Amino acid sequence: MQDSSRDVTTSIGIAYHEPGATVTSDELLSKADAALDDANAAGRNVFRFGVDAATA
Repeated sequence: MQDSSRDVTTSIGIAYHEPGATVTSDELLSKADAALDDANAAGRNVFRFGVDAATA
């Protein structure tokens, strides 16, 4: 591997909730997973936020 290089890219799905909101860990993971799917569809080196449809 001498004199060779590799490019590394990442896509990230981010989920959050408002303080005081009642959100289960499964709901939060589901939002993060959906955000990751959106990021992957958008291309390389991208992040997306998982947003509740009711607050978007």
